[in-house]
Order: sequence, then C-alpha cells, then structure tokens
Amino acid sequence: MPTLLCGNRTTTCVDPLHTMTITAGTASAGTVRVLDTDAAGTLLRTATIDDSQTVEVGGYPKRVQVHIDCTAGSLDYSTALSALPVAQWGSGETLKTIPPRSVSRPSAVRNSVVLLGSSSMAFTNDIVYTGAARYNHSAAGPLTWLAALSKRKFTLLKNLAQGGLDTDGVYARLGQALALRPEIVMYHAGTNGVFQLGRTADLVWSYAKKTLDALREAGIRVVLLVPQKWNTADAAYSTAKRDEYFLYCAYLRQYAAVNRDVILVNIPQIVQDGADANGNQLSNYFIDTKHLSNLAAYYVGKAIYEAVDPLFPEPGLVEGEEINYLTDAAMTTTVAAGTPFSGTLWSKFTLSRTQTPGVVASMVPAPDGSGMAQRLQITANANNDRVNVQIPSANILPLVAPGERITFEMNVRINSSTALRAFPQYFSRTNLAVTDMGRDIDTPTNDKAMPNEVIDVVLQTPAWDVWAGTTALDGFIAFLFNGAGSADVTLWNPRIRKVPSMPLIY
Repeated sequence: MPTLLCGNRTTTCVDPLHTMTITAGTASAGTVRVLDTDAAGTLLRTATIDDSQTVEVGGYPKRVQVHIDCTAGSLDYSTALSALPVAQWGSGETLKTIPPRSVSRPSAVRNSVVLLGSSSMAFTNDIVYTGAARYNHSAAGPLTWLAALSKRKFTLLKNLAQGGLDTDGVYARLGQALALRPEIVMYHAGTNGVFQLGRTADLVWSYAKKTLDALREAGIRVVLLVPQKWNTADAAYSTAKRDEYFLYCAYLRQYAAVNRDVILVNIPQIVQDGADANGNQLSNYFIDTKHLSNLAAYYVGKAIYEAVDPLFPEPGLVEGEEINYLTDAAMTTTVAAGTPFSGTLWSKFTLSRTQTPGVVASMVPAPDGSGMAQRLQITANANNDRVNVQIPSANILPLVAPGERITFEMNVRINSSTALRAFPQYFSRTNLAVTDMGRDIDTPTNDKAMPNEVIDVVLQTPAWDVWAGTTALDGFIAFLFNGAGSADVTLWNPRIRKVPSMPLIY
C-alpha cells in the first residue's frame, strides 16, 4: 500500500496499478515527488508531480487533478499520465483516490452535446450589411454539417477569448459546460489567437488538460477534435508559432491514446495534408488562413458525425416543441429540362432559377417511408447556375405568431451530384435573410464542388424570433453550381418547428 505525504501529514491510499510514495516539499513550491517502487521496495522510476491544477465549480467539491511533469524525470508521457488516479482534497491535507463518476451531480440530459469550440468550427460567421439588406453569411462551419447529418441539436460554447487568451477561453467556460449536464462534450481547441500571440504549447496544454480532466471526472464523455493546421502564409504566424501549435496537437492525441474513454477525431486526411512543401494550405479547403471552405467543413463535420453518432441511442427531442408539417399533395406535371418555369410543383412549393439550368421534377416515395417526396433532376450549364425551391409566405405566416421562435426544416438527400457547390436553406423576411448551409449571399471564388456521394441530411435554419411587424416570411432552399454539372435531389417533409429554447452561448 503506497504512502502519500502531503505537507507534514501522512495518509495512505489504494492504487490497484501502482505502488508509489509521494513526498511533499522535495522539489519546488507547488510540486511533490513521486517514487514508484515494486513490492520489494525497489525503485522503478521517479518524476515530479504538479498538484497546483485546481478546479473550483459552484456546487461541487474542490478537486485537484494530479499529473506528472515528465521534464523533471525520465518517464515517457503515456506512462506518466497513467501513473496516478484522480485525487480529491478532503479535510485537512489528506489526499485520497476517488473512482470515476463518484462525484454527486444531477443526471445528464439525455442525448445532449456541448461543444467547447472556436470560430473555425462555428455554425455561421458574422452578420454583415450589403446595401439596404442585412445578411447572415452562410459561411457554415463543420458544426452546421454535423447538425444536418446527425439530425440533432446541441449547444455551442464559443470561447471568444473569455477569461483571457492564456486560458484559451475554453477553461473559462468549464463551469457553464458542467451546468448544462451534457452526456458528451466535444472539445475543439483551434486556439488560433493563442498561438498567434506566441503562447507555448505547454502553457495552452496545461489549461486544456485541466478542462479535460474535470469533464471526465464529472462522468462526461469527452470527444477530442484535433484541429486543422493553419496556413503559415499568415503573417501572424512564424515557423516557431506553427511548431508550438503542432506540438499542442500532439499532446491532445497522446491524451486520447492514454485515456481510453476519450474519443479522438482527427481532421480528415484530405484537409490535414492539403498543403504544399511550405505548409501553405490548398485553396480548396480554406476561405482564408484559418476558416474552412464549405467542402472542407463537410469533410470535417462528417468525420465528427461518424465518431459521435454511435454514442446516441436515438435522435434527441426537445420537450415542448411544436412541429407544423406542410402538405405534399397537388403535384403538377413534370417540368422538362431546359424549359423556363416558375410554377407550383407542390401545393406549398414553387420553383425558380438563375441563368439556364434545366430541371425535371417528379413525385416519388420519401426515402424514409414517411410520405411523398419531391425529386429534382437538375442539369447545370455554367458557373452560378442556381435553382431555388420556395415555400411562399402565404403558406408559412398562418402557422406562426409574433414572439414565437421558429426554424425552417426539411429532409434533403443528394443522391448524386457534380459541380454542386452548396445548397443553403434560409428564411427571408423583407430585407432580412437568415441563411444556413453553404455560401449563398457572399460566395468565395474558391468554393469547390461537393463530393459525388450520397449526402442525407436534415437542414435547419438558425432559430428566428417572429416579429410583430412581420408581413412576409418565405422559406427557401437553393442549389448552387460552380460549373456545368448535375444533381439528383430528393426533398421531403418541409416543416416549421417552434423551438422553446435553443441556447447558443457566446
């Protein structure tokens, strides 16, 4: 049985894997010394432990995660991390081990996910003004794709440097994350602002580890999202800063390798290795030096979805929601390719187009067996060809009332496509458009085509509050092309969802 010496107090604890003697005061302030011995007392290894990483959360006991600083000893990283259990301070200076999930806390909200994130993973970017119109840029990040693929809602806790850049902003959000009682926390630490300012990997990692340890101690499943490599052409980054960032990524990967309850999601190879010999990212995957293009966002969101989705037994539902489905009857005859059109196809749908794409429209059974679906076979002839599917205001306004928070949803299945670069779905009210998925209003020149594969999603606009003065509210989904190509698309179950709450905490 090992002996733990804390200050001038001695106590014992049981560690089923190791026999250790921990002696305080033998190194610099704030550290203790570990001597690991076998049953015969033979010294196996030695290292310094830093016990200064303290997490205090309202309503929870004060906990200290003890870890080994390998720079003071000869231990490798993986051995060091597994050497000590989580520790909790009791009365006085007694240090005792506690098993995982032993901290008393309310039960988790089922199927709930929180992301501790940064701007490169966000749903959408900033709102800008174009003339008299106010648009929300549809520069959707991987989380928009994740929400569409998983057909679930989750909360995003964005850092925005809260609590100071040295903390990466993420550690400052730990209390909020625990208070939401999620089953899963996805931890993404793009931390571009941190490394841009010259912070070291060790400093950023020290705060990251405190955050991850506290989440796991609270019984929350942690999913690590190891972020993409930044473009070294950015003047704010030197080679040294980039190397610190890569070292930080290595720390995250090692943490996941040692702690088997942690899920690691590597940024897909197509994004991670999309660089020239100098480390500059291929323009296909970035709209600037930090933020992913729509194509790259899809790949990253899909990778996260494939890692996280098996953790959910069923789609998440929000208590108190009201869902208003639009009818799928009164289909008119097929519209031939190349024929100008702007007529009613569904009793609630109209079609229009920009330039000269051809469309063949027909009614088919919904892929999930829930009714009928609209099939669009689109032939694009040139860059910027576009097909708009509209639900006119007359079919939406009667379903909503001022003060209600609503979203516009639809099941969308891209059966196959070439040159299809985005398919944003959005509300439009007078000069206000709330846009979702892809780049619609402000399209970068480097937006690339989506992969020619089946993409089965539920599109949902951001929640929007109906104003008392709302006299027109149209719903749209647009199919945008960056050259000659085609798309075979199935649409079904267009609906208005009244949302009691959809937290997005900044």
